[in-house]
Amino acid sequence: MSRLNRRGLHAFLWVAALALFLWALSRVSLAEAWAAVRQLDTTAVSALVAVNVAALVVFGVRWWIILRALGHPIGLIDASLYRLAAFGFSYFTPGPQVGGEPVQVLLAENRHGVARDVAIGSVGLDRLFDGVVNLAFLAASALVVADSATTLVLAVLVMVPLAYLIALAVGRRPVSALFNREVVRDSEEQAGRFCRERRVPLALAIAASFASWGMLLLEYWLLAYFLGIPLSPTQLVIGLAAARVAYLLLFPAGLGVLEVGQVAAVSAMGFPAALGLSLSLVIRFRDVVTATAGLWLGLRLLTKK
Repeated sequence: MSRLNRRGLHAFLWVAALALFLWALSRVSLAEAWAAVRQLDTTAVSALVAVNVAALVVFGVRWWIILRALGHPIGLIDASLYRLAAFGFSYFTPGPQVGGEPVQVLLAENRHGVARDVAIGSVGLDRLFDGVVNLAFLAASALVVADSATTLVLAVLVMVPLAYLIALAVGRRPVSALFNREVVRDSEEQAGRFCRERRVPLALAIAASFASWGMLLLEYWLLAYFLGIPLSPTQLVIGLAAARVAYLLLFPAGLGVLEVGQVAAVSAMGFPAALGLSLSLVIRFRDVVTATAGLWLGLRLLTKK
């Protein structure tokens, strides 16, 4: 795709995202939504901040486990901060939350001497686990709302990263067959070695993936509770799925899609639509603050000798 076409696509996505955002605002009372947000007192804000800080550490555990198993241990806090930096770059990149992976690789390589093939392989594995668990959760969510067609599509999508992981575990290197470059072969070999030979770390990485989703569920439930939306387990799954779908689409930072999705989900649950906008406003504020901090951190670490 030429540079002109890419610019046109990016401009279209931004316009479409802003249009969706404004449409969501027009469907509900902004005053009511803001009134619900203002109910968040010091206790609520403190609890949400604590959960999000804990989540940032938990999100780095899986990559930390993979690196240690491949013979390049770095600190858990460092791993979590580097993943935060990667999130900062990914969040502001149009697309399904990708774009920060090279930052993660460079930080591990430059600041800890992690071999490039190990760094690339470990980050690739981290994202593969993300893809499998995210899509599996969305497929289960679609099953909850009895949408068999959507469930089938998502189940097929789950099989793509899962099949790749299985291929690595049996000694195959599918990407190397397509791109015959040394760094690709070496990185895929490192990832395959982890899947084949590091059974305990593999099990721990899978457990860390579920722990990450546990933190997401806890944070969403807690936020909804403080905003006056008592969610049942089924409603919790539906609400979080609507939020996660927004970040899998091409729209920058899920702008517009997140707001529309939360308004629709909360309305379908029988709660006032304004509360859906309240949820999306707080989620948006949290993500922008977190991503901005990650972007600043990443730029600082990359330029600091």
